Amino acid sequence: MVKIAILGSENSHCAGFASVLAPREGERRFPDIELIGVAGDEASNRAITDKYDVPRASTDPAAFVGEADAVMITARHGGVHLPYALPYIRDGARLWIDKPITASVEDARELVRLAHEKHLLLCGGSSLAGAEGTVRMKKLVREKGNAVTGGHVTAPVNLVNDYGNFWFYSQHLVQMVTEVFGQSIVSVKAERKGDGVPAVFRYPEDPDTAFIKRIIGLPGDTISYDESKNLVIKPAGGADPVTVPKEWTGMGAFSLARIHAPRVEVHVSTQASARVPSA
Repeated sequence: MVKIAILGSENSHCAGFASVLAPREGERRFPDIELIGVAGDEASNRAITDKYDVPRASTDPAAFVGEADAVMITARHGGVHLPYALPYIRDGARLWIDKPITASVEDARELVRLAHEKHLLLCGGSSLAGAEGTVRMKKLVREKGNAVTGGHVTAPVNLVNDYGNFWFYSQHLVQMVTEVFGQSIVSVKAERKGDGVPAVFRYPEDPDTAFIKRIIGLPGDTISYDESKNLVIKPAGGADPVTVPKEWTGMGAFSLARIHAPRVEVHVSTQASARVPSA
């Protein structure tokens, strides 16, 4: 029997895991796992213990050191993930950490270093790596190979919140990109623009390959949909238009393009027609 504690009862993810690991009724899907307790604020703890078969709750995240074989850290703020994990790492417990892994690069590196030093299992992250749309896009990229020169993924990201701001949601986007296109990223460029943060990930296989979050074209280009819902890119100056088949667009969280010219890297538009403005 593997004994597990969940740290961060204020997150709805804790309730989701508790419903699977410790239901009050029905068959348990994982009978070899025992949820021995949760940690968080008193109100959140009570909401969990009242609804699920969880024997203990504590406001101290270190309350289960020496008892838990593994911990799941679901606390919303990534800034507490490393401090919550430290006593369990010292005790030799395995770790599953919800997104974001941490709220700083320094904390993430230290977490990985300590887990490696102690030879501990460390896993977690965003579940969107396994979402239907992500899996479908990953398969499509493998099948099409060099025909795919770019991809696009977006999600609502609240840049100002009580849970570490940008870090709280950004991992969903990053993990979807790395799942589909791989982790051999050469460079990343990101900048704040209004309420969003467009980011470009470049890969070594093809210098033109990039993931970005908006349409890019040359000044004067027109991007539209035809009657069959294919994407049509009309270059400025009268050059032949580029048609992107509808099968390459609107597939789950991603849209991919077969690019015939370097002018466009990502092709998703929320309008029927969009003209690329001059700089």
